[in-house]
Amino acid sequence: MTFQEYQSLAMRTYTKREDDRDDLVAAAMGVCGEAGEFTDALKKVRFHKHDLDREHLASELGDVMWYVAFACHLTRVSMDAVARRNMAKLHLRYGKQFTVDQSLRRNDAPLPPLDDTPLDISGYHADMMSVALVKGDETERLLEGALGLCGEAGEVAEIIKKHRYQGHALDLDHLTEELGDVLWYVMWSSDTLKVKLSDIASLNVDKLRKRYPQGFTYELSRKAHGIPAKEVMT
Repeated sequence: MTFQEYQSLAMRTYTKREDDRDDLVAAAMGVCGEAGEFTDALKKVRFHKHDLDREHLASELGDVMWYVAFACHLTRVSMDAVARRNMAKLHLRYGKQFTVDQSLRRNDAPLPPLDDTPLDISGYHADMMSVALVKGDETERLLEGALGLCGEAGEVAEIIKKHRYQGHALDLDHLTEELGDVLWYVMWSSDTLKVKLSDIASLNVDKLRKRYPQGFTYELSRKAHGIPAKEVMT
C-alpha cells in the first residue's frame, strides 16, 4: 500500500464542514488527541503497572495516522510528499544513521521540493529505521515514541493555531515538515511494537470501515463512543 492509497481509503470517513479553517483545527486537535491517548496508555504501563496492550496501542497509532492523512487532504499535499520530505530531511541531517553529535550540530540544509511520487509505506518504514538509533528496552523506546509524538503534534497545532486565530498565513512548508515528524514517530512506535507501519494503516482502514460502513455520521460516532446524542456538540 502506498501512502496515497491509504490517504484515499482513510478519507472515505471525512465529512466536510462549512468552514475549512474549522477542519484544520479539527485536524490539529485530532493529531494531539490521538497522540495523547497513545501516551496515556503508555503512562499507565510505565507508572501504573498496567499490562501492555499492543492491539490498543496499534489502534491509537492508526488514529494518529488518520489525522495526518486528514491534514494532508485539507492542505492538498499528499502523504507521499510528506513522507518523502521527512526522508530527505533526516538523510540530509544524519546521513546513514542518527548520532547524538549530528543531532547537536543539526544540518538544516534547504530541503528539496515536494515530491508526490507514490511511496510504498513499507519502503518508508525500512528506510527510516535504517537511520534510527535503536537503544533501550521496549518500554523505554515506546515512551520515547510517545513523547516524540506529543512534541511534534504540538508543533502541528501551533502552526494551525497561528493561522486560525492569530492572522498568520498558513506556513505549508513548515506544516508539511512537522506532519512528517509525526509520521516518523508513528513509524518508530509501530516498529517497537513489532507491527509494520503498513499494517497500522490497514488496521485503521478496516476499523473505520466496520464502524462507518456507509461513511462517517455523527450518530455512528456517538454510538461508537457510547455518548448520548444530547451530550454531543457538532
